[in-house]
Amino acid sequence: MIFMDKIQLEKQLFLPLTKLKMVKLAELCKREQSVVPVLLEISSFHKEPKIAFRAAWVLEYILFSSFPSADDQLLFFNYYPLQKHNSCRRHYTKLLLLLIRKGHPPTGSSLSAIINQTSEWLIERKIPVAVKANCIEILYYLRNEEDWIEGELKLQIELLMKSGSAALQSRGKKYLILLNQE
Repeated sequence: MIFMDKIQLEKQLFLPLTKLKMVKLAELCKREQSVVPVLLEISSFHKEPKIAFRAAWVLEYILFSSFPSADDQLLFFNYYPLQKHNSCRRHYTKLLLLLIRKGHPPTGSSLSAIINQTSEWLIERKIPVAVKANCIEILYYLRNEEDWIEGELKLQIELLMKSGSAALQSRGKKYLILLNQE
């Protein structure tokens, strides 16, 4: 079944998804040329968090299994700072890390918005640990884009290491060492 529109895709995302079902859905979605913009819209703005999460999960699978086009990258960069669902932020930060590691960091008008939003997620108390850990790495990679990032990142890592989980402390320690070597 090829999805013809957003409504049909939302119906599929409304159903409970196991990992196997998600992979099958993602494989079907990959055949549809305009699916990335639809998944970005659903994962960013859908009023039902479970459907937004499932859309972000499918989006992550699609973009990790086939590298996004330049248009899809630009669109993702524009949607990234708009993400309001905590459950989707892990997928979004993971996707941003993929793009940065592959040599496709955000540029232009989206760069500042992405840096600011990532910094806010790192500071915010109710953000999941995995998102914060990804934010540390994102800001480390983007530290030379703004004068304030490196100093602020060090301070935030030190604060998070005082009360953070073991995973967050491990990631924080790694990046503090790297930042202090410079």
